[in-house]
Order: sequence, then C-alpha cells, then structure tokens
Amino acid sequence: MSLGVPLKGGAPISVCDSCSVAYGTARSSAPLLSWSLDGKWVYVSLRHFPFGSVKTAVIPIKTGAAPPTFTKDFVSEADFARIPGARLINQDDVSSGMSPNYYVSTRRSAKANLFRIYLEQ
Repeated sequence: MSLGVPLKGGAPISVCDSCSVAYGTARSSAPLLSWSLDGKWVYVSLRHFPFGSVKTAVIPIKTGAAPPTFTKDFVSEADFARIPGARLINQDDVSSGMSPNYYVSTRRSAKANLFRIYLEQ
C-alpha cells in the first residue's frame, strides 16, 4: 500500500493498494506520483501496478486537491484511460512539464562492437 502524506498536516491517505514501489527495477524509475509544475496534472507511472505497463497516465487534478486513489479496480491501462480528461503517454520514467504535451523521459540504448581485436601476448 502506498500512502500520501499531506505536507501541511493531516491524516495520510491511501493512494494505491496494489502498487509495488521501492522493489526491483521500480526503485530506479519514476516515482508512483508526480505533479506538473502548475499543480494541474498528476503523472502516474503505470510501471508500479501489477499489470506491468511501461506507460504513464496523466490525470487532471484541481490545484491543491488530494491525489486520486487507485484501488484494486485498476487492473489495466484502459482503467486509467477511462478517467475523465486522462491521457496515456507511451513512455516510462516521465518527468512532468507544464502540460501533458511537454515532458521529459529517458531512452536507453546499447551499442556493441561486433569485431574482435586480437592483441599480441
């Protein structure tokens, strides 16, 4: 279970009851929730949910409102897409910008040398 703790005091709220954060590859990726700079959007990394998506959901939120809660009813990407105003980004490890149209993400690639170089011994 993931809890949200208000910075100005108050009781913690349950954000997700089936998320897996801080274990395995989830430790090195984007956090479960992050807010846009203007506080109007919340970015939800779907990597932390049990259905294994590599997308990010971007959900509109009223400024200063509590984050949405994700219960066991969220079992696929389609459940996030049904949230009014929500968008799915085909990227993982997203850092928010001013709107869902502008964001930063990481891309990983590997290059290998296919040739052998023999050294004298």
